Amino acid sequence: MKAIRLVRLSNIEAAELSALQGHTERQRERLYKQRRLLALLSVLIEPIVLAIALVMLYVAVSHLALEMAATMLFFFILLRMSPMVKDAIVHRQSYLGQMASIEVVSERLRSLEEAKDDPGGDRELTALEEGIICRDVHFNYAGAQTRALNGLNLFIPAAKMTAIVGPSGAGKSTLVDCLPRLRTPVSGQILFDAVAQSEFDVVSLRQAISFVSQSPQIFNVSAADHIRYGRPSATDEEVRWAASAAQADDFISEMSEGYETLMGEGGIRLSGGQRQRLDLARALIRRAPVLVMDEPTSNLDPESEAKFLAALEAVRRDTPTTIIVIAHKLSTVHLADHIAVMEDGIVAASGTFTEVSEKSSWFRRAYGSAANIAVAFETT
Repeated sequence: MKAIRLVRLSNIEAAELSALQGHTERQRERLYKQRRLLALLSVLIEPIVLAIALVMLYVAVSHLALEMAATMLFFFILLRMSPMVKDAIVHRQSYLGQMASIEVVSERLRSLEEAKDDPGGDRELTALEEGIICRDVHFNYAGAQTRALNGLNLFIPAAKMTAIVGPSGAGKSTLVDCLPRLRTPVSGQILFDAVAQSEFDVVSLRQAISFVSQSPQIFNVSAADHIRYGRPSATDEEVRWAASAAQADDFISEMSEGYETLMGEGGIRLSGGQRQRLDLARALIRRAPVLVMDEPTSNLDPESEAKFLAALEAVRRDTPTTIIVIAHKLSTVHLADHIAVMEDGIVAASGTFTEVSEKSSWFRRAYGSAANIAVAFETT
């Protein structure tokens, strides 16, 4: 459940639901055994109580000299009332104990029903030829006083790398969440090759967009299984291709069991750069036309960052993938073909590095002028 964002972006809901169904079946078997045992005990309890009552009746008549009629009436009433009182108490406690859970589950089901994804249209997004267009896109979070996106207009060219930069709170993450319809704009349009986003089937739309997060979510599975999470039907050859494209094949092959080596919970056996490249391989194996990355190098040391950027450059050079990256570091921004500067929910400037450095004062403060950057990179 902590990885629900990755599950939705990977379009793997069906597999997760199947796994949940397996857990449910096992739980049902356990409950069945428990109820069967309770039923058996219920059957045995009354004969045992009856036997004890008969013994007490014998003692009362033989040794205490009580009248038989009064004794029989007392025990008759006791035996008749005992099971009814017992059942009433058990049922009442069971009812009180379950009501709170039933109310919580019912409320959760109602909220899930209200928040479920709109299936969208019937078109499929299999390739991106021209690019993505955002027209006057608005979005605001519930209870927020200002809009996260406030009339955003942006063109993201196909088969290019676009870096989205800007101060914190500018709406960058909200924008990339809107692309696969994790969030729905309150107004405006997002178009893929001039086709409105709403016309695409949501499953097809998310299948066409791969995602690499700032902090990869790696489960305690083998390297091959993590890469294959992006496409469960992938062959071993395709897994190795994706790892090679992400420049992860070398370090995976050097592990004790190669691609079958367990990564540990959260990828504890890997360095930060290795985790990012392994997660990049998971995204690439889908061969999706769009690759979205949210500050992928922010937590990396310089050496790991250089290796990851080399992998990213290879993807940009060797594949027709449209790459969208939320970037803070200059090295990532400088690599981009196209840059969009976001401020207060709008695009304040867009273009090449030189163009945005001339148009945006925020960009100049954050990254300097194009001339100074060129000198810095030549010196490096």
